[in-house]
Amino acid sequence: MSVKNILFIDSYYNSLYGAQKSMINLALQLQEKNINVTIASMHSGFLLEEARNNSINTYSFNFNPNILKSEHQYSGLYQKITFIFLLFFSWIRAFILHFHKLKTSDVICVNDIRTFLYLFPLLMLTRKKNIWYIRIREEKRKLTFLFSFITKIIIFISSDVKKNTKIRTNVLVYVLMTGFPRFNLCYKKRKDNNEIRFVTVGSLNQRKNQVETIDLFKKIKHSTRSKCTLDIIGSYEPKDFCYYKELNSIISNDPELNSSVFIHGYCENILNLIEDYDVFLFSSLREGLPRSIIEALHAGLFVITRPVDGVNDILLYDYLGTTYTNLKNIPFEFCDIADKWLTPEFRLKRNQYINEKFNNEVFVDNFLSVLDNIEIK
Repeated sequence: MSVKNILFIDSYYNSLYGAQKSMINLALQLQEKNINVTIASMHSGFLLEEARNNSINTYSFNFNPNILKSEHQYSGLYQKITFIFLLFFSWIRAFILHFHKLKTSDVICVNDIRTFLYLFPLLMLTRKKNIWYIRIREEKRKLTFLFSFITKIIIFISSDVKKNTKIRTNVLVYVLMTGFPRFNLCYKKRKDNNEIRFVTVGSLNQRKNQVETIDLFKKIKHSTRSKCTLDIIGSYEPKDFCYYKELNSIISNDPELNSSVFIHGYCENILNLIEDYDVFLFSSLREGLPRSIIEALHAGLFVITRPVDGVNDILLYDYLGTTYTNLKNIPFEFCDIADKWLTPEFRLKRNQYINEKFNNEVFVDNFLSVLDNIEIK
């Protein structure tokens, strides 16, 4: 019997980052295959709102918001005891009120490790139909290993994440990179041929490491006679306001930067915006399969990035981009890159590469082939 009902669960109810966007995209493609899809989270928020806006069924477990706080807020002994107390009663409540939702689903696809903690007793009972889509290298290795025992199938977002994750040996394992709608370039040649426009996209925080991106840009700028500008596109969470202030301070206090580096807020239609740029800079310290790198290549940009997880699955050819490990020894000459790879022909080739390798059709077909391993009762 084929799969008819899929329940996706992501505990980050107020997040709309790469993992959540990929999940929503997959849900939309599955609905077109006449599969009944529901996206669930621990509480109502931006995630479920976005799913509803895309005509996807939603479900909230309505957990106490206090238990959904960051783990750093439970650092003291009293806070830890409170967390355990709340978690225990949340399990009981979830079993009474919400187990029917899991029981009636043919497949349960878990999007993050926190969901296993919040729904542990329920997911133990549904372990034969649980799929865990691991989208980033988990820092809690012991919990990752433990939760792999209540999972039928584990999907890794990239080969790097798979290589660096320890799980039980007798679980079915797949590597399935995310998909994107096809996008055709409408790039218009600029009048100023001596200008090179750099851009970086991502949430403003220490993990995305935009401070280093600015340093990288400055070093590249010194190596070329071309006019160079850098646009930083992204917003910040309240907890990252100090990092945003640090970025602003670095730019405003440097006469060389305050006329060439600019911070912008969140942008919805990112591909249409960044296809007018030339080079994408990325200094993130931790990823799974960097969505923003794929989007940059989709828009025709050349990529310069740290070698984070997932990059090895994306940058398969020299014309796509290059990596660096530290700013003291950048293993490339930017003038060579500009002369060789920043041409209209290679812009189109990068766009075509993503359209072929990361298209939604391949993504969904591969996901459906994974579902064939789930026994439907």
